[in-house]
Amino acid sequence: MYAQIIVTGILVSLLFSYFTQLSPAGLIVPGYIALNIGSPLKLLLTLAVSLLTILIYRLISEFTILYGQRRFAVMIVISVGISYILSLLPIPAAGVGVVGYLIPGIIAKECERQGVIRTLAAMAAASAVTAGIAMLFGAKLL
Repeated sequence: MYAQIIVTGILVSLLFSYFTQLSPAGLIVPGYIALNIGSPLKLLLTLAVSLLTILIYRLISEFTILYGQRRFAVMIVISVGISYILSLLPIPAAGVGVVGYLIPGIIAKECERQGVIRTLAAMAAASAVTAGIAMLFGAKLL
């Protein structure tokens, strides 16, 4: 059922971006968010890592020229680094982790490109629709 939810998320993302002209944080993100919809702490930690990634990226971009693939790669590396540091912390919340390794970086890239509010609203809507479709077909989400 895991693969079907990811594919459903991709289809919902495509339709959502076609009809609204807003990216729900990329193609794969709504599916992964829908899979983890039952774990709000994990989702909050993922969003926190994404927002922290944007802040660090903006600091770095003051001193370097980052665009295109380089910008995306830097955001992925920053988010993976933050996620790794969180996993080393001896607090219970750090043990929860984030959704995937790349998801916070993808969210950060889209937030930087089209704005935080627009991206998070689009992501929430597409993820909710994906989760609803998955539950309609009997999936048990985390």
